[in-house]
Amino acid sequence: MVSADEGINDLEKKLIRQVEFYFGDFNLHRDKFMQNEMKSNDGWFSMETMLKFQRLASICSEPGTILAALKKSKRKLLEIDLEGQKIRRKPSKPVPENSANYRRQLDQRTVYVKGFPQTDTIEQITEFLEDYGEIDGVQLRRFNNKHQGSVFKGSLYATFNKLEEAEKFLQAPMVYYKDKEVEKMSKADFLKEKEKENAEMRPQRRKKSQESKDDVQTEENKEEKAEQEEVYSFIHVSNLTDETINHIDVKDLFQEIGAPSVKFFSRYEKDGPTGYALFTTENAAEETLKLLTMNKNGCIVPIKSSEVKFEAISEEDQAKAMECYSEFRNKNNRDKKFRKFGGGKRRRGNQRQHTKFPDESNGEPKAKQVKAEE
Repeated sequence: MVSADEGINDLEKKLIRQVEFYFGDFNLHRDKFMQNEMKSNDGWFSMETMLKFQRLASICSEPGTILAALKKSKRKLLEIDLEGQKIRRKPSKPVPENSANYRRQLDQRTVYVKGFPQTDTIEQITEFLEDYGEIDGVQLRRFNNKHQGSVFKGSLYATFNKLEEAEKFLQAPMVYYKDKEVEKMSKADFLKEKEKENAEMRPQRRKKSQESKDDVQTEENKEEKAEQEEVYSFIHVSNLTDETINHIDVKDLFQEIGAPSVKFFSRYEKDGPTGYALFTTENAAEETLKLLTMNKNGCIVPIKSSEVKFEAISEEDQAKAMECYSEFRNKNNRDKKFRKFGGGKRRRGNQRQHTKFPDESNGEPKAKQVKAEE
């Protein structure tokens, strides 16, 4: 917990909270940029590198002020070199192994809290939670709105640094945020409640599903209508030098920063260096780029062996991306119909024998096996 005692002012408090979040266990297990940087230069980060983090730079861009504030931290997580203007996580406090046991302990220290205004920031909410203990990380729960993009639900997961602090928060009789009592429970209890709720809703969903099947409108018309109503937004992705980067890699990155859900990621050409990410809400691409800027080193992010760049898409590339996606969707629909109507299962009686034809081309075998089409 960042203390305001002993001469720590509000600015210093914000600086300590933000920098210690970057170097904390909660973030380091997720942040590939930080992981890669810690492997070089014996774990040291220059202030020049640190000020590339937009959120830190927006609080203060003066290296001396930042370093002086970090010196006052009670947590003693960081080693500070005032002369060299650089910082690192203390080697005596190594990052714990991201094992099943560690993740289990992390979940035990994580609470679910509901009742926050949707307009409040993660900084405001974290400052409130710090009254109850040291906070390792806060994950806002979001939903995708067709017109507004990614919207804060008003609920979140907060991970305390110590199990006893999480338990103390949960046992507090009444907790108010801005004169409104918040709902709170352990993450485990919340997930159990959601599972119970889903189990109770399944019969109703099955009933609705059956009613939907009985509707006179055909499935094809439904799909066509849904596609016409979808509003797309795109991000241009470049420097895809690693051919193994796929949709899952991009999806995981966006989930890590709390970005809207990405519907589709693909390259314009097979194994090509450029591609696109597609969203089905109007402002999702813009929201994602903002989150990348705040949480990562600008919009250039290490994925596998590539330094992948994410940026706003041009009109020309957007048209190309829409064309590529339409081709994929049409092919996928054709494949669905083919499978639906028994495609791929040909009767033996309709199969013709391979026929040998004389070949007159240079450099080819004297006979080819050609499959006669009906």
